[in-house]
Amino acid sequence: MNPTRLLLITLVALNLACEPKERNTEDQKAADAPAPMLTLRLPRWAQRSADIRSARRSDSQVTARLDRGERLEIGDVIDGWAEIFRDGSSIGYARESVLRSSPLPAKEFQMKDVSFRVSNEGSSAWTYEWSLDLENTGLESYPALEAELKFVDAGRHLIATDTAYGMSLTPGQRRTFTGNLQVPLPLGSTIRNVGAEIREP
Repeated sequence: MNPTRLLLITLVALNLACEPKERNTEDQKAADAPAPMLTLRLPRWAQRSADIRSARRSDSQVTARLDRGERLEIGDVIDGWAEIFRDGSSIGYARESVLRSSPLPAKEFQMKDVSFRVSNEGSSAWTYEWSLDLENTGLESYPALEAELKFVDAGRHLIATDTAYGMSLTPGQRRTFTGNLQVPLPLGSTIRNVGAEIREP
């Protein structure tokens, strides 16, 4: 073969090898497109019923409702308002304060307050009126709670007791129960405090 022809073939082959290849237009667009941003969504549970609003303002339109104990997801939290997601879709905003990071317990109640007052100072006994404030913070009802109230003197010595029966609480309900107890004198005049133990029968 002619050496000049061989050199020409070699140069053509080198030029073809160095020529940039055209890329598919769609592939180019896909490569140049910015990567999608991933939004971190956290699981939350509604600790009480609440409105979901169209904007992060308490005067904005109500778009949906949170049910107590409901599981959902939240996005960004700004100025105390969380973006709410159901089934992957944003449905509005709710106050972060109505949400909790763990499920509501099935059964749980709290004693919010217990107090007493003297309603009658008789010649042989004093009558005490007691008040017991309970809240059901769980998801199930309590049909018949019992309470033992313990009245003590300044030295924490037990002076008298009273028992309450059949105290019912539905989920999320807060109720105040009251009763009366007569304590004979002279012990009746020494009561200074009251406590309570709550139980399920």
